[in-house]
Amino acid sequence: MANIDAIVQSTPGSINEGALQKREYTFRFQDIIDAGTYADDDTYTAQIPVFAGEKVVNVGANLVTAFDDSGSGSTLTLVAGDGADADGYLTSAELHADGTEISTVADTGAFVVGGSGARGKLYTSDDTIDIVLTPSSYNFGELTQGEAVVTAYVAKFA
Repeated sequence: MANIDAIVQSTPGSINEGALQKREYTFRFQDIIDAGTYADDDTYTAQIPVFAGEKVVNVGANLVTAFDDSGSGSTLTLVAGDGADADGYLTSAELHADGTEISTVADTGAFVVGGSGARGKLYTSDDTIDIVLTPSSYNFGELTQGEAVVTAYVAKFA
């Protein structure tokens, strides 16, 4: 099976106008393995929903347990963005135990940092925050451990 996609199936609760709502996606190695059959270098994509009139103001990742595999893999990178910019929220965070893994990282992409001074991205139509895990020279079926949580903070303006 080629690249695997997952979508957060939770329904956001109501929020007060302008208040922040927290949305999370947790990557657990066993859940990824159970999602399908992989070839080397296949990606795994998860999505957090964003609705029209909402602004994503922060996105971060927390590594609970470094990912490891039974083979010779040494890299597992995470990026988060949307269709306009694949790493607009988080650029290349390392999650593998054999790499220089992060513990916590936030707001490294162009949507939340940069010269314009803008903080976040306002959505005028429904969309998703796309979170992509990419191994190098191994497949997800070889994972033996790992857990990471991606958190987005969203404000409703319309």
